[in-house]
Amino acid sequence: MNRLILSFPFFWVCLSAFFLGAGFCRITYFIKRNKEREKHENRKWVMVCIFFSISIIFAMCALLFSVSKEIVHMKNLYLYLLIVVISFLGLRFKKAFGIPVLFLFIFCFLIMLLFFQSLTAFSGDTMIAEIHMLSVKEKFMTFELVFPDNSYRVLSMKGTYFAPVVKVIIFDDLLVFFGIKTWYRFAGITAFERDKEKEILSLTDTFKLHEKPGISKNLYNFFEEYEEYIPGVKSVQIEVTQKKAKEFTRYSISVQNDGGIIITIIK
Repeated sequence: MNRLILSFPFFWVCLSAFFLGAGFCRITYFIKRNKEREKHENRKWVMVCIFFSISIIFAMCALLFSVSKEIVHMKNLYLYLLIVVISFLGLRFKKAFGIPVLFLFIFCFLIMLLFFQSLTAFSGDTMIAEIHMLSVKEKFMTFELVFPDNSYRVLSMKGTYFAPVVKVIIFDDLLVFFGIKTWYRFAGITAFERDKEKEILSLTDTFKLHEKPGISKNLYNFFEEYEEYIPGVKSVQIEVTQKKAKEFTRYSISVQNDGGIIITIIK
């Protein structure tokens, strides 16, 4: 959960807006005329600078964790200004707005955390390998199979379609929501060739991994054997996802948190 929150740009946007509102609130504080007026004035402007500096730092974090230009969309600016106003009113007029705004802010924050958690839990994935296609010629392909630890194998296989064979244990949606990801065992790579007349793929080659990344063979076999008796398990199955090979193209093979294998082109 902590990793999820820190990696989401809108979390930093909310913090930046809150401290910006706190800085404006501090500016409006009235200092009474007395012997220590100058001391309190200096303290006031020091706190204003600190709040504004923290706001800028959090805004930079939002840009850092943003993976697209969506963070600078106009609707996000409206959200930012709204949080600034709420922060200012809640801190400046504590008796009139403070307590209601505090409960509203906590409620919205919890709802936002639940939304972010569900968004990441059901849309996240785990990269298990990459394929760097070196050549595809005359129904024959050569590629590098690269693992997350940067070890790799150079393979030559018959066919123009490749398909990773991954054994997966898919958990119920409630467990996925609370951060449990799909367990996997990467078994190997298969190759296929397309029959243009029948429009089907025929198996042409197979490569078995000796050291299979993921869970152990015994653990997978246990879940496969007693699948219907283990609470929280939705399905135990073997995924074979086929992809057409393109020369000089890099592919990422990932296991989705809620099950399934996805092969994407690395740009």
